Amino acid sequence: MATVLPSRRTAASLLFSATLLTLAGCGDDAPTDAGTTLPATTFRRIAVADNAAATLRIFEATDFTPVQTIATAAPVSYLYTTGSQRHAIYHVRTRNVVGMVDGGVFLENARGVRRAVAAVGTFTDSLPTHGNVNGSMFTAFFDGSNQVAFWNESSLATGVTTPTVRIPNGGMHHGAAVAMPSANWLLTSASNPAGGLPLGINVLSMSGAIVDSARNCPGLHGLAGNSTAVLFGCADGALLVQNSGGRPVFSKLAAAGAPTFGVGTVWGWHDKPLLLVRATVRGQPTSVATRKMGIADPTARTLRLIDLPNGDIDVTGDLDDAGRNAVILGRSGTLYIVNGATQQVTGTLAGVTAVVPATGALSHQIAVAEGRVYITNPTAGEIVEVDITGTPALVRRHQVGGQPTRVALLGVRSAAPVRAAN
Repeated sequence: MATVLPSRRTAASLLFSATLLTLAGCGDDAPTDAGTTLPATTFRRIAVADNAAATLRIFEATDFTPVQTIATAAPVSYLYTTGSQRHAIYHVRTRNVVGMVDGGVFLENARGVRRAVAAVGTFTDSLPTHGNVNGSMFTAFFDGSNQVAFWNESSLATGVTTPTVRIPNGGMHHGAAVAMPSANWLLTSASNPAGGLPLGINVLSMSGAIVDSARNCPGLHGLAGNSTAVLFGCADGALLVQNSGGRPVFSKLAAAGAPTFGVGTVWGWHDKPLLLVRATVRGQPTSVATRKMGIADPTARTLRLIDLPNGDIDVTGDLDDAGRNAVILGRSGTLYIVNGATQQVTGTLAGVTAVVPATGALSHQIAVAEGRVYITNPTAGEIVEVDITGTPALVRRHQVGGQPTRVALLGVRSAAPVRAAN
């Protein structure tokens, strides 16, 4: 049974606030003139986690002026934003911590708000691993305790870091979970009685009662969703979950023309129509024949793979702001724009990073705004900003130092000017 926990501001969140360190006065909470129309980037900040440093750093998106840094006790292992992109969520796996930070830039009643960054607090459980966001809810899976925690983002605005719901998830396994707010469901991986990766999912109500389940997703790993569907990666393809009249509909997807490929990573967002996947032939050496990115279309229930030029292999990727094109960084250091409908490459930008080695490479990640992407380049200590409104073009290499491996966009995604809130 699920444990529904009361909302309260934890002592941990108060203690954690003391770790917030101001780096520069330019990121303060000086009021913006109400009613003034300002560039969207005025209400946009970039969160950066470092492979070697125990910090989360926040920068202004306009010029990457440092705003604040937050001490995290150990390097951040996972970084993402909530559905409104007001809050940054980070995991420190080695310290059993999930941390929550208010980025201070967000939309409220269609008006831009700009405030100081604030550490909301932390939640502690054993070995936080995968995290997922879908709409108003975000989720963390704890490998050490085999618990899943779900939060409503609205609670963070009032200082609450206690999960809305916590669910024990069977025997110990490396699992994942995600909410599906549009259907009032919580989806969690189901443990494999034989051990190893999960073999299916459970669909639960918001109070933790079983609604339905599926056990046809062996080797489950990776998942993401949008407002209408969630896709789980399986060793033999993917499992799509949709809502039909209040009941889950499960559809098994195989990669078109490549049924031996499984899915291991999925990128998606609640307001984007398509999903991006990394597909591999599991158990085989990595090559262009065994690893490809792909596009899943939940409406058409299709999964189609992408062939990158010149035998390139992906490092990381994401969907563009509209969710209709893929943005993929290849091992060659080239950035590719791929049409989601045709799976054809429509734009390239070489030399975004140095060639990424097949083994021993530091992590790269992409954050997306309208017409812009921000890419970590850890070996050069920089965040690379690229304009993707037409032919991809380098905007600037922002020197942030260290080994930046994870990046998240806080605040306004749109490119249109924003009117300041009253």
